[in-house]
Amino acid sequence: MSQRPGRIHPFLVDRIFLSTLACAYVVYLMAFGHVLYLWMFAPSNPITEHQIDMTSNIAIQYWTVANMRNAIDDNQQNGDVSSLTRERGTVTGQGKASLQQGQPPSDESLSYPLSTVGKVFFTNAAGQNMSCSGTAVTSPNSSVVDTAGHCFYQHGDWMQNVLFCPQYDNGNTPYGCWAARDLEIPSDWLNAQHTI
Repeated sequence: MSQRPGRIHPFLVDRIFLSTLACAYVVYLMAFGHVLYLWMFAPSNPITEHQIDMTSNIAIQYWTVANMRNAIDDNQQNGDVSSLTRERGTVTGQGKASLQQGQPPSDESLSYPLSTVGKVFFTNAAGQNMSCSGTAVTSPNSSVVDTAGHCFYQHGDWMQNVLFCPQYDNGNTPYGCWAARDLEIPSDWLNAQHTI
């Protein structure tokens, strides 16, 4: 008796085809998935950086104890945009400059995390001395302070004379103060319409 050649069952053909298609899809995802994800979902430039064009010593000398005490707390402002249109006042620069170098606290009772919280001082485009709260954060360069976006950029202008003093209290700076070298904000903040 002769045997007839066997036919491949249609169900088996479908399984082989689907298995091959699934393997090809997995290889495709492994090779190009991250590119596809970045193209579809990742923002092109999520952070905007602004280099400070003055030396740190200028900002440190600018922020005298008197200038710090008279700085307007920007976190407490009620969105008064008219204050930004006032003429620039003259800065006298009188008074003793704040501490120039960071140092261990003189008060041993200050401990983490309270020791990382402080004040960010800056001058806005209208020449007003302002302040915001800020905190030192863990970073690879050990030199990053986190604060609100409007403390670095507001109404189309970058802030000047930016300084951070951890544990600042009415002119007392137990850890010293550090001048900013560059400012970074989310690009979305730069391009948004602000009401602050």
